[in-house]
Amino acid sequence: MLLNMNDPLPPMPHGVKVSDVFMEYVEPFLNQLVLDRAQQGVFDFSIKELDTALRVPWCIWNAIIAEGEAGNEIDFLAWIDTLTKDIPSSIKNLLDFMKERKREQFSQYKYYFGQYSVYYDKNNELRIRVEARAPVR
Repeated sequence: MLLNMNDPLPPMPHGVKVSDVFMEYVEPFLNQLVLDRAQQGVFDFSIKELDTALRVPWCIWNAIIAEGEAGNEIDFLAWIDTLTKDIPSSIKNLLDFMKERKREQFSQYKYYFGQYSVYYDKNNELRIRVEARAPVR
């Protein structure tokens, strides 16, 4: 995806951080992931595991932003569907839910999620930092 970093981002509602939007968007995905892991007797995540898991909803969000761009010839959602064609239907349903969630509940946010990082702050609290990137115009 080509991004024009000089374009202004659409305004964020007052007091809303990009990381908060991201976390609200991925909440159902993470909840399902936690439930699945708990059923397997695993109750914690490493930062690396969380970072890897967040790539899926991150890709879906950005693919939906890309589909609205002029001149975009790549169907990233079709690419994601091809890569996930052999996964269990329950996971496919979750991915479809995330697509619809972006389109219906987060349609007002017209920016890409840029680079993100998961880390522990100085108080040992788990944090996430997410950058916003303007779409190409």
